[in-house]
Amino acid sequence: MPRPRFDTLEPHRRRGILEGAAAAFAHGGLHGASLNQILSATGVSKGVFYYYFDDKMDLYGTVVEDAIRRFEAVFAKHPAAEDLSAADYWECLEASYRDLFAFSEENAAVVGLVKTLPDLTPGEVARLGVDLRCLSWLERYLQRGQALGVIRDDLPMDVLTGLASAVDSAMGQWLFGDPGPDLDALVQGASKVVGMHRRVLGADVRFSEDRAARPVRDEKGGLQERCGNE
Repeated sequence: MPRPRFDTLEPHRRRGILEGAAAAFAHGGLHGASLNQILSATGVSKGVFYYYFDDKMDLYGTVVEDAIRRFEAVFAKHPAAEDLSAADYWECLEASYRDLFAFSEENAAVVGLVKTLPDLTPGEVARLGVDLRCLSWLERYLQRGQALGVIRDDLPMDVLTGLASAVDSAMGQWLFGDPGPDLDALVQGASKVVGMHRRVLGADVRFSEDRAARPVRDEKGGLQERCGNE
């Protein structure tokens, strides 16, 4: 965490430091961005840097926290998980992704910063508490979906969150790869991402799997192989 004096800075100066640091870390990550690069990007001297932060990890954590808060503000514009109904669950989720992607298109440095998180060691992730924040949001939506009967309940929650995170990661690499995306592509991408979530996590998928797993009996009561006989 930054030293309390950082919070007393003029808002525009504080924002300038955070955005400059986000750009530097987005380019090189926690370990690849040198202190000199960070100082150049933020426009502060080494003395001023240590006046506000203990070390580079302290600044990185501050920037990540700021990014998460900005992402959370995007989601806060939509109904909370506990307020969703079965009828609007997937539609609201897609709307959240559309706004998230629009925000990301306008804040490339924040997206780049988030992409550096997988490079952290488990100890660094634990120190930042990023995993817990993201998983808490994700679990609330999945648990609400299970209560509404739209999310499958035949798999442990850690498996469901792992699958959801894998979908987000894979689709994010595709949508935010090179060359950079345009807003129209991202809006369409939101529908594709939620569609993938529904195909993997939806309760209707589970029912389809359960049906496919049941043996088929012929008119005489004998078992048939389902493949090639329907």
